[in-house]
Amino acid sequence: MGDEKDSVASSNTELQKQQEEALWDAFSANNIMRFRGLLDSSNLETQSIVMKRIMDTHGQAKALAWALRNNTQEIIEIVLNLIPESDKNNLILEVLTQLTLGDEDQFLKQALHSKNTEIIQAAFRAFPDAEKSPWVQKELEAQKLEKKMQEDLWDAFSTNNIMRFRELLYSSDSETQSFVMRKIRDTHGQARALAWALRNNVPEIIEMVLNFLPESNKNSLILEALNQLALKDGGNIVKKALRSKNAAIIKAAFNALPADDAEKNTLVEKAVIEAVEQQDVFMLKCILDALSEAEIIALLNKTITNTTHTLLTFTALCGYTEILKTLLYTLPEAARAAALNQREKAQGCTPIMCAIYNEHVNALEAMLDSLPNKQAKSDAIHQETLGGFRIYDMAMATKNTSIINIAISALLNEEQENLRKNAMDQLLLRLEIAKTRPLSEELSKVLSRAAFIEIINYFLINQDEELSAQLNDDEKKKNQAHLDKIVTLKRGEAYRLAKESSGLPRTVNILCGVDGELQLIVETKSKLADDTKQQLLIKKGAYKTGKPAWRIDSEEAQLFNLVTRPEGESDIKNVRAEVDISRKMVSTEVAEYQLGVLFHDKRTGKAKISVYAVMAEANLEDVLSSKIYPLSQNQKDSLILDLVKGVKTFHDKGYVHQDLKPNNALVYGNATEGYHLKLIDFGLTQKQGDSTKEPLATATHVSPEIAYYFSAPNSSQYSYFSASNCGDTLGYQLYKAKENAKLFPEDGSKRGALSDPDTANDMWALGIVIFQIQHKGRLPTMRDLREIQGDPLLKGLLNPDRSQIDTALQIHQAKIAQTLQKPTAAPVIFSEKSSKQPSTPPVSPEPEKHTHPKNPTA
Repeated sequence: MGDEKDSVASSNTELQKQQEEALWDAFSANNIMRFRGLLDSSNLETQSIVMKRIMDTHGQAKALAWALRNNTQEIIEIVLNLIPESDKNNLILEVLTQLTLGDEDQFLKQALHSKNTEIIQAAFRAFPDAEKSPWVQKELEAQKLEKKMQEDLWDAFSTNNIMRFRELLYSSDSETQSFVMRKIRDTHGQARALAWALRNNVPEIIEMVLNFLPESNKNSLILEALNQLALKDGGNIVKKALRSKNAAIIKAAFNALPADDAEKNTLVEKAVIEAVEQQDVFMLKCILDALSEAEIIALLNKTITNTTHTLLTFTALCGYTEILKTLLYTLPEAARAAALNQREKAQGCTPIMCAIYNEHVNALEAMLDSLPNKQAKSDAIHQETLGGFRIYDMAMATKNTSIINIAISALLNEEQENLRKNAMDQLLLRLEIAKTRPLSEELSKVLSRAAFIEIINYFLINQDEELSAQLNDDEKKKNQAHLDKIVTLKRGEAYRLAKESSGLPRTVNILCGVDGELQLIVETKSKLADDTKQQLLIKKGAYKTGKPAWRIDSEEAQLFNLVTRPEGESDIKNVRAEVDISRKMVSTEVAEYQLGVLFHDKRTGKAKISVYAVMAEANLEDVLSSKIYPLSQNQKDSLILDLVKGVKTFHDKGYVHQDLKPNNALVYGNATEGYHLKLIDFGLTQKQGDSTKEPLATATHVSPEIAYYFSAPNSSQYSYFSASNCGDTLGYQLYKAKENAKLFPEDGSKRGALSDPDTANDMWALGIVIFQIQHKGRLPTMRDLREIQGDPLLKGLLNPDRSQIDTALQIHQAKIAQTLQKPTAAPVIFSEKSSKQPSTPPVSPEPEKHTHPKNPTA
């Protein structure tokens, strides 16, 4: 036992000598930052020895001058304690005079700046009237307040008043904080000071105490503090360390225990999972930095309790991008590839598959970016799923342009080049064929044959020597620059050739579809082929911002180019999201959009972006309001069937449309060949149950649940869904009905359960639209409840306990099977006198009196 004490004493003596030498070296090199850092981590005895050595070597005056010049209060205090009282006053005045060259103001400022009572009193004795000076009085008052703060902090610590201590600490400056922490350390010892900070779990104090600990024995002091806590409060030192959320303390605790310590590993695993679930990147880094590579890999591949997922696949599944980066970049490059290609046992999914399936764009990009080279990325994207197809094909199937482009960028350069070349070759081949085709009657009205051939030849210039010979070198160079840009288009991107810059008779847009196909679209505006204006009826709402366009590289298709005016990047992002949603639906009952290019109007300079969709005959609102020829019952049933199927597409894919109404359904075809309906406008569409979004609808089609949810005066859409705006709707009236008071209590206790986008709200709006189809566009009221209850389809939709979409489809299909009959007449929607105007899918339409609100969370 005695030998052990001697050994510890010897070790402490050696450490003290090392600190003394380090301090002396820092002083000799005039490295004040290093000197102060070492001084803070050394004890009073070491500090005194070093300062005495400095004074013995360089003299008392020089030592004091050095301390004053660098304004190191601790050193000033030590130096003054080593100077005899009889010499002290004269020596202070001598040093102050040397430093300030006798200037009175500078003399006093230097003395006050030292914050040392003996030096300040010596200065006042030299200049008796100085103490009455206003600026001196102001400085003394500030120092008095600082000293009071130090005393209050010490008192709060001494009485263990942690709340008061934290409050004072936050409101004090760094010098006061350092003074108090040094006093705590010098009074109670380093380990005890740290234990106190850990017990009270004050991160700022923990960090301060650690900064005062010498690097050479910091770990041992941390462990001593942790063990003090464990003995006093109980528990494992790892548990205490994790609670601190401090990397140095966590690492010291982990290193103190063996790698196979069961309790340690359980606590670490639990803490890591908790950090991942809470997306606490800082805490996760603290833990991972304390683990070995083998321990991290074991953690990543461990199945999380109560799930079938490993930690890495779970993180990818949730789309926690920053957490993924933290997990992956703690591993060396080779280990990252292995971790990302590792399949979980239960479902055989890799983290990359999880991110693609859930369309977590940023997470997918982060994982592929973490791989060391192009080959590793290509290997990852070419890996086969259990279904036998490649992850690359899985990405293509999402129809999400961002996901697809990330997957393509992971391919080897040669593979990417082949994809681009094939797409361009196919476009040129289709254009060659298009040249031989006569123009349709509709297209020839707005584009002459000569203009059509000129546009096609512009792209075939490299295929035809005769055409190429007609251009000079500058024209060839300009033409080739355009073609080069088209070849490099990514999925979902577009390139615009304005007629002013290209010299073509019409502006041309080249779109790269989600499948990689290049499409050539000509903007024709409303001009006829002979350059005269075509008179078109200007319709209300979003349609006035659009213009006709034609795809000419394949079978001619008349499109509508809806030009939106984004205010910023968020608007552009919303338009792109809407286009992506339209592609994901893959349904004949849902319109598909094509995204054009972002450009700036040459007159106004404002940004614009084009969205293309196939031209329709009219929207459902126009059809239902037509007084010329009513729809037959069979035609109504056919439109209702399309409507239900369209809604089913959204719900089957986990989405809620949130804006179902006649104005958001297009009608194609005619009375002779039959009508077909497509849903449009996905600006409010959200994932079912997305807790970051709110339930929404158009006021006229609001469900009782949405009306109730937004009835709170502080809700985001209170005024929009108020009685003044939608009080006469069936949804609002049923929410207010006395018999539904239990469903919608006035105290708002059931609002929380209705806060997310829900398919039930779509089902209500679907019921309203079906009623409108059956009643020439009229909205239902409370007087129609008897009729609604007698209709099996509407009864299941306009009811608090709503049918699911599959049930609604079965009911309507059964009705059609029973009542199927030939129409007795062939009604048409528009007469020759009605100046038929094609209708278009609106994207983010301009607001009308009763249009939907903007998504408050967008």
